[in-house]
Amino acid sequence: MVLRLAVIGAGVVGLSTAVAVQNRLPEAHVDVIADRFTTHTTSHGSGGLFVPYAEKIPEALNDRWCRGSAKHFFGLAASSDAGASGVNFVSGFGLKSSEKDLKPWLKYMINIQEIPDQFQHLLKYYKGGYMFTTVIVEGAKYLPWLIQRLKANGGRLVQRKVGAFDELCDDYDLVFNCAGLGAGRLASDPKVQPVRGHLVRVSAPWIKYFIHSDDTHYFLPQSESAAIGGVRQLGRHDLTPEPHESERILREMKERLPVLEGAKVLYDWVGLRPYRDPVRVEAEVLSCRGKQLKVIHNYGHGAYGISLSWGTGQYAAELAQQALTARPKL
Repeated sequence: MVLRLAVIGAGVVGLSTAVAVQNRLPEAHVDVIADRFTTHTTSHGSGGLFVPYAEKIPEALNDRWCRGSAKHFFGLAASSDAGASGVNFVSGFGLKSSEKDLKPWLKYMINIQEIPDQFQHLLKYYKGGYMFTTVIVEGAKYLPWLIQRLKANGGRLVQRKVGAFDELCDDYDLVFNCAGLGAGRLASDPKVQPVRGHLVRVSAPWIKYFIHSDDTHYFLPQSESAAIGGVRQLGRHDLTPEPHESERILREMKERLPVLEGAKVLYDWVGLRPYRDPVRVEAEVLSCRGKQLKVIHNYGHGAYGISLSWGTGQYAAELAQQALTARPKL
């Protein structure tokens, strides 16, 4: 009997989960069900700097997710798929605005060192920081690359809005809930909230390094533009860019990074990151039209969606395999 699996959500978490489960259960038939794909997802427009971290998750599990993602993304950046996937190495600066050290994600980076004297001007607004190498994941390329992998493995994209798990229980043996903000509605989980992000896309091809800080300011170079930020607003749902925000973002980043002078502004982008404290990746069995439906929840990554996507996707795939092979209770 062919296993029938559905993944609700086509952002980076949903697509990563779908491909990860294909790798673990190659005999399964996997459908990705969503009402929006690629350019209409939050993952498409994000800055994409790889800095993995999950708050309030047991240390061993958090380390597993982060290392799984690091192995995947660093491997892609060193492979022949780097250009097609939009995953490439980049070096730059992580800056901190307090005496506290940067979050534990620093240990997953490459070539970590204290900021040398010739770059001390970067610390005018900060208490300290580090230089390191990581990768930038361009959502505009990475999502289509994941979709190509999904289809090559026999998976399908199904455009459809799912209002309740009951709609799928007759057609699938197991469902992954990776629906971002919609995941909270499906799971009746009041902990899921939007975190509104606003970035400005500019053309500044002479700047090859990134700036990342713990106070929402960043400069993230990609292949065709750079993302400048930013905004982190919990609970806001509106997607319309506000001119005063754009002006503030540009002004404050030029103060911190004078080499930005002369950058051409291309457009603004606003996205809603699905945030939950903590991230939820766990199995559940639900009653569904007189039968039981196995569900794997994988949502609430907030600003770490791309960074944690592969590690949590692999873990969700493992939970699915365990759920599908578990003996029913007598």
